[in-house]
Amino acid sequence: MYSIAPANSNVTLKARPAYDYHPSWQLVMVGGYDGVSDLDAFKISDDDGTMFTSRASLPETMVSHCLAIMDEERIMAVGGYTSQEKAYMYHRQNK
Repeated sequence: MYSIAPANSNVTLKARPAYDYHPSWQLVMVGGYDGVSDLDAFKISDDDGTMFTSRASLPETMVSHCLAIMDEERIMAVGGYTSQEKAYMYHRQNK
């Protein structure tokens, strides 16, 4: 999976990020690959998916993993090439 950001975006070209959408969170994108290295990025869209705000970094880089917005308070990232036996839960109160 590749995502190419429009020219007015603050997101660079990334390969294999995990993403999900929920009305209370908007578009969430974590991990991936920027063409040089694996990423520990955690970004949440502030609008329609054009501009993103960085949140706390993931505990490790993650590529080809899954992301699920569990509810209005929790997001879970699991699997991938670098953490096949790990799962991470993010709570909104930790922003």
